[in-house]
Amino acid sequence: MADLTVTVSAGADPTYSPPGSTFNNPLRGRIRQGGTVEFVFAGTIPVTVSFPNGSPFSQTGSFQLGGPSQLGTQDKTVASHVTPNIYQFDVTPQPDREKPGPPSTVSGDLEVTPDY
Repeated sequence: MADLTVTVSAGADPTYSPPGSTFNNPLRGRIRQGGTVEFVFAGTIPVTVSFPNGSPFSQTGSFQLGGPSQLGTQDKTVASHVTPNIYQFDVTPQPDREKPGPPSTVSGDLEVTPDY
């Protein structure tokens, strides 16, 4: 079981669990260095999760959730040596060839702390 679960979908703000993991900000999940984060897909349009200003994870780079060939969940480990900071992530729907128009990107934050 992950220390923090982030539920994402296109067009909706991410949600964080367990209760209390957002500290004082409902749009920011709080996780310790070396902790585990599970991203869960809750939508119908596949999305890409990216970290525009740097990732707190051991394996950096964007990842995709949803769609016929994509995973519905993605487990990530926060690097134990990562600098405590707030790491913004963007959830962007993958282009829909049948419905032209700009995708609606939503954002959230992971606050990495040395300890809880």
